[in-house]
Order: sequence, then C-alpha cells, then structure tokens
Amino acid sequence: MPKHPIRHERPVPNGITAEAWRRQVDAGHDLATQQRAAQLGIGALALEVVPAYIGDRQAEDAGLARLANDIGITTEEILACRRYALSGDVRAMNGW
Repeated sequence: MPKHPIRHERPVPNGITAEAWRRQVDAGHDLATQQRAAQLGIGALALEVVPAYIGDRQAEDAGLARLANDIGITTEEILACRRYALSGDVRAMNGW
C-alpha cells in the first residue's frame, strides 16, 4: 500500500508512469514533513531565547531579530515559527 494513498488519487501527468508519479508525490510529502519539523525546532529555539509570555514585538526587540539574522531567516519567519511552537497549529506558518 502506498505511503499516502489519498494523494495518489490525483491524475498522473502525461509522459510519466504512475509509479514514478507516486514516488514524486511521496518525496514532496516527505520534504514538507521535514520542513514543518525544522520550523517547529526553530520555534522551540525561539521560545528558549524569549519566553512565551512575552509578545511578538517585545520578543523581536529582546533578541529574536538577532537570532533570526544569525540563522539566516527573517524576523517574521522566526516569529511565525515561535507561534507554531506555541500553538502546535501549522497554520501559524502560512505565508512562509
């Protein structure tokens, strides 16, 4: 049985076999899963630097802007990761 059966119900593009398409879909799903795990890890790190009871703007001033710069992401991205770690809701990452 395929890893993600619901995702395999989509039509196969012309010029590619169904099996190759399934591998591509699985690879894309795995990459998305890895990205979400990394974002959650960044959010947990941000919470270690600035506790949850501090709001976004104060957190930005308290060191998150520097941390974001140090790891190569924007301040808005680290704040989104922080909200994701706080809520556990992946929708906090919308737009990133």
